[in-house]
Order: sequence, then structure tokens, then C-alpha cells
Amino acid sequence: MPPNVEVIANVDSFRFYDVPSTVLYMHFAYADTSVVPDTGELQIAACFLNDLRAAGKTVFIHCRLGLNRSALLAGLVLMDEGYRAKDAIALMRHLRSPHVLENETFERYLLAEDEKRRSGAAAGLHDSAGEHTRRGRALRFAIVVTTTAGQGLQEGTTEAPNRKKPKERRATKRQRLSTPHKPSRR
Repeated sequence: MPPNVEVIANVDSFRFYDVPSTVLYMHFAYADTSVVPDTGELQIAACFLNDLRAAGKTVFIHCRLGLNRSALLAGLVLMDEGYRAKDAIALMRHLRSPHVLENETFERYLLAEDEKRRSGAAAGLHDSAGEHTRRGRALRFAIVVTTTAGQGLQEGTTEAPNRKKPKERRATKRQRLSTPHKPSRR
């Protein structure tokens, strides 16, 4: 396992290593097919991982080869921070491999989601990209490659550039829903 990892998001179909008790481990069994995994679950996972990153945690997102499933989730994490989908994809391809997101369905999903968010922001339905923060913390993605003996980790790290000073984030939908409220009296 790479050093200094505090959170692991495994998007492979199985777990093939031991996790220290000091590490928060999350498992999402995404298939690398022509069908995008549950989009609601993807959005919640990306939001949760960004909350952990905002708390200073180093997040390690991986699948088996580190090209499609992990890049799908890492792309959403970067988009939640204000990156355009095309910029997030270019960054991952530059830092990891030009073969990142060879699954065209996943790439098309990120591009369509970006368009949907931006058109919603223009209509005042979502936060605009300028209201998101871009933190300079390491986003580790797409890193695990198993050898024929079933051993070995190779690591690639994306250092998301700190382009703007972080602004205060608005409460997420999950935070708003978890806040207790008093029922109205009639």
C-alpha cells in the first residue's frame, strides 16, 4: 500500500490486500462495462471523498488497472472541485497514462455530467465552478496493478494544482438533510 494513505476507495470488484486498522476502507464494486455504475452512488462517493480531503485526509482511489473505474470516480472528485471534465481527464491522462478512460461510456458520462452541471449553474440550479474549491492535496487514483503472483503495488499520484485560494464551501445536501429541524406548527 502506498505510504501516508488515510482513506482507500476501492472501486474494483474484490479486495486483494490487507488494510491497516488506521485506514478508512470503502469498497464500491463497479464493473468496467458499457454501463455507468449507479450515478447517485457515484455522486455521493465523490462528495464524501472530497469532504475527507477537505478534512486533510489523503485519499487513494483505485481499481485493478487504474484506467477506467478509478478514473471515473477521480474525475467526479476533480469536477466537484471545479475542474471541467475535459481538464480533469487531461490531467489524469498526463499524470497516469494516456490510456485513462479508454472506456468511452465512462468518458462520455463525465463530459455529459459536466455539461449538465454547467447548464444547471447557468440556470441558477447548482453552484458555479467558481464557488468550488481546488485544493492542492494529493489525489491518488488508479494505482494498483497486480502481478501474476498477485503481489505488488505501483503508484501514480495526481497533484491537483492549487489554482485559487479556497473559498468557504456551502453545506452539502447530505449535511443539510442531516441537520435536525423542528416541525412547523399549524
